[in-house]
Order: sequence, then C-alpha cells, then structure tokens
Amino acid sequence: MKRTLACLLLALPLAAPLAREFKGVEFEETARQGSGITLPLKGLTEVAHNYLPFYAAALYAGQSKPDPRQLSQGQLPCRIELRWLMNAVQPELADQHWEQEFTRSLGDKALVEYLRPAIRRFSGLSHDAVRAEALTIDYDPELGLAVSRNGAAAVRFPGVEFSRALLGVWLGPKAPSARRDELLTSVGPSEAAAAQ
Repeated sequence: MKRTLACLLLALPLAAPLAREFKGVEFEETARQGSGITLPLKGLTEVAHNYLPFYAAALYAGQSKPDPRQLSQGQLPCRIELRWLMNAVQPELADQHWEQEFTRSLGDKALVEYLRPAIRRFSGLSHDAVRAEALTIDYDPELGLAVSRNGAAAVRFPGVEFSRALLGVWLGPKAPSARRDELLTSVGPSEAAAAQ
C-alpha cells in the first residue's frame, strides 16, 4: 500500500497539464502570464471567416464571472488564445479578416487609420499559420499587451487604444454577441464533452 502510494506521488509531477479539446485543437485549463498570474479557462468559441471555420478562441480570466466591459477596456488581466482551424492561413486572408474585425471593433474609420501600423503588425503574426498553431494574446494592465506565436518571444504593442481595439474584437460591445457570450461562459470540468 505504501509502495503504491509512493509511486503515485512520484508520478504526479510528470502528469501532463489538463487540456480541453475543442473543434479538434487543444487548450490548457489554465494559462500563466509573464507577470506570474495564473488564469483559468473561461470559455471557448469558433470564429469563421467567409463562412468557413477560421480559428478557435479561448478566454482566460481571473474573475469567476468576467465583466466584458472591464476586460475589453483593459482594466483586468486576461489571455485570449487562438488556435487555427484552417490548414494554412494565407497572408491575404489574414489581412482581410483582421481588417474586418478591427473595423467592426473600432467602428470609426479615422481610428482604424490611426491604428493601421499596429493592425498590420498584428495581422502579420497570422501570416502562413497552419492548423493548431497558437497565437497568444496576453494583456495585463500593468505590463500592456504582448502577442506571441507558438511560444516565440512576445511582440509588445504599446498604447491602450490598440489593446482596447484588439480585446474588443472578442469582448467589446460591437463583437458578435454569440462570440462574446461563449467566451464569457465559464467552462467547468463537467462541460468537457459539451465543449467538443
């Protein structure tokens, strides 16, 4: 008995982190930001482009019931992780998708033009992505916005305007309500089968 218990205790650190499958890609149950904050998975959604599945998105946030206004305004730390559902993301397709998303999120052509360099820089992180690759968007009110692709060194985006525009794609008042609601719905262990 003691020997069995000792073996189990030794095996625990080797166990893989819990992951959740959604639309054929995996998301971890928790995310650790560069600041050291661990955030639990809150919700999952699928985003389409031209009626085809484009990527799956996961929201990680610290609140038990996340407030979309506080999150989209950059008042709370969060992570949005994207996993591509397409076999290959062509640069033109990525640029078209993000142009549409930022235009809707901002709702102001002058602001889109003002943020265009940052939008292009962000969109470039999607170029030539392949199925299941990750684009991780970390936001912390103290540290700002950092985006990384497949765990590579993070690209920092200065300025609260761009952070709000990007977070608004999923969480802002102009985001599609189904997308926002799915991300904000807590996903508990008992809903693992429902998430697929």
